[in-house]
Amino acid sequence: KTKKKLIKIKEHPNYSLNKTKILDKILSKFFSLLSVFFKNQIILSNIGVTFLQNIKVNLFLRQVPLILLEPEYEKKKIDIIKRKKFFFKLRKNKKNFEDFFDNIIHLLIPKSYLEDFHSINQSLEKSFWPKNCEKIVTAFDYKIRDVFKIWCAKMVSKKAKYIILQHGGNFGSSEYEIEEDMQKSVAHTFLSWGWKDKIHRNVKPFCAFHLNFIKKKKHAPNNSLLICIHFNSKYSYRISSVPKTNFDRLNRLLQIKDLILNLDRKLSITLRYQKYLEKSFELKFNRNFFPKHINYDISENHIKKIIHKYCLVIHDADSTTFLESMFLNIPSILLLDRKIDKFRPKASKFYKELEKKNVVFYNSKKAANFIKKINHSVDDWWLDKDLQKVRINFCNNFVKYSKNPIKDFRKILN
Repeated sequence: KTKKKLIKIKEHPNYSLNKTKILDKILSKFFSLLSVFFKNQIILSNIGVTFLQNIKVNLFLRQVPLILLEPEYEKKKIDIIKRKKFFFKLRKNKKNFEDFFDNIIHLLIPKSYLEDFHSINQSLEKSFWPKNCEKIVTAFDYKIRDVFKIWCAKMVSKKAKYIILQHGGNFGSSEYEIEEDMQKSVAHTFLSWGWKDKIHRNVKPFCAFHLNFIKKKKHAPNNSLLICIHFNSKYSYRISSVPKTNFDRLNRLLQIKDLILNLDRKLSITLRYQKYLEKSFELKFNRNFFPKHINYDISENHIKKIIHKYCLVIHDADSTTFLESMFLNIPSILLLDRKIDKFRPKASKFYKELEKKNVVFYNSKKAANFIKKINHSVDDWWLDKDLQKVRINFCNNFVKYSKNPIKDFRKILN
């Protein structure tokens, strides 16, 4: 008989994490002290701007900056027996989706709303987080912070108004977008980037708030192209006008590959993809799928820091990145798929106008031929008066500019 040796793995302390925790504790004490003397009535949480910009916005609203640092709470173990007792329903017909859902719903409910709910509530009561306020504004926390959502629900029950800022693309244009529908249904007011909604009266046209803080730079007059690829899952996970199946995902990658193969090899082409999403999607980006002469950008820097370094930017989705390009007036091409990328009737006319001006394409070879045609005269094409008129009209509806975003923000909150 052979004895199995147990290998002990020595865990190295995460010093960066420890530093963050220490800093959070110091800041928490600081904000706790401030909250004793100052009672903010408008709470800004993750509105898409930097720390310093957040301070500036708060001061302009005539209140002391308050950062909602998450309080520590006791994390409980998942109680499967109790979950089954309250939520499990045994259904024999597994082919029926609703029956299947009844069988698994007890496994899907977040721990924050069951086992940890009481602990989170207790931590909030002890924390410096406001116990009353008039308005709550966020651009991201409506979905990524359970502690915030629990606190927000409490404040809304006390008559606080919940305001959500649009934070990205596809909203107001996509034929269907479940995330947009969810936000419009839970918020008292939804501030769009310029578009209107006759059905949902709580949608108010505003500006692309956080984009208005970006300093515009002139793009480089070189011969380099940037192709922005979006990381899509192999599985269906979102009801929206985006790739929903693995076939859709692969077809979109093939479309980009065809584009590259039809371009001049002398062009300096950089392919940008979100490497940090590989773990979340359990999927590695396959560089061998593309020609060897391609350069890669793994999204270590925000797009706003590098986009001006290229003479032309190509996008594979009607995304935030495309809207940023249009907003910053960077020569851009949007390569779409008619079977996937579908627009609502009121938005469709704007994209048709862009298609007429060779900004939107549905065929990779046609897009490649056009790029070869304008290779040495990108600015002549992009700065054409008619094209710029179409771009400005598009931006006014989907990614609006503001001369004074903070002043407009205060005005719309009042």
